[in-house]
Amino acid sequence: MDEPSDADINRVKAEFPNREVEKCSLTDRSGEYWFLLTSPNAAEWDKFQTELSTCKENDITAKNKAVYKLALAQIRQPDRKTVIELFDKKPGFPLNLIVPLREMAGADAEAHLKK
Repeated sequence: MDEPSDADINRVKAEFPNREVEKCSLTDRSGEYWFLLTSPNAAEWDKFQTELSTCKENDITAKNKAVYKLALAQIRQPDRKTVIELFDKKPGFPLNLIVPLREMAGADAEAHLKK
């Protein structure tokens, strides 16, 4: 999977003007895999959080499915079919994409009180 070009990024920014658009790569023993991600909107983030909160505490499968759905919804490149095939071969990839998706959603922001 090739690194997204500036033209790819500009196309996605035009299609999703109210969202962050970022390139992200995952590297494993097989090589480097590039993704073009958009930040989740409020509805998508709420849906993800609801799915996580309704999972039983030790239900890792349900939690992984929620992460998979969020990752799949935010990947704009490569195409959906390619991503589904890749996630079938490398089922841990969505878990690694949650870190940049959380950052893009603002979940890792730091709050500071000031007087």
